[in-house]
Amino acid sequence: MSDRFYSERLKWGFTAALILWAAVIFFFSAQPGNVSGEQSHRISEFLANFFNLHQFENVLHSAEIIVRKCAHVAEYAAFGALVSLCLSFHPLGFKARFGLSVLAATAYGATDEIHQFFVPGRTSRLYDVGFDTFGGMIGALVTLLIVRAYFKRKAEQRYSE
Repeated sequence: MSDRFYSERLKWGFTAALILWAAVIFFFSAQPGNVSGEQSHRISEFLANFFNLHQFENVLHSAEIIVRKCAHVAEYAAFGALVSLCLSFHPLGFKARFGLSVLAATAYGATDEIHQFFVPGRTSRLYDVGFDTFGGMIGALVTLLIVRAYFKRKAEQRYSE
């Protein structure tokens, strides 16, 4: 099978993964505030127990805030990574792929916050879009650097043959 065949399969696979991941983000955003808060509380409780932090005042509340913001960054790091992988099949430069990936993460993060405004018990915060953007930047940058290193190595191997 040709490289072109595998390339087309990868392109469609990454596109499907991006759409699926966008749906996962939408699903979590559609959860009512009490469900979302309970999930954050369980994770924070686990971390407090794991690190034996119950003796400190307000640790659980602070941990819940940190867990929520880390979730924003992680969700959108994956989103930015998938967008950049999809863009890797187009004749764009590194900066264009990075910029478009961050723009896509920011735009989806903004629409996600608008969506949350209409979900019972949830709030819409502009600074959460900032966390989404930051995650998208990290995911896109790391992915694009890995893709660049992969193709550089592949080119070096072809050259040395």
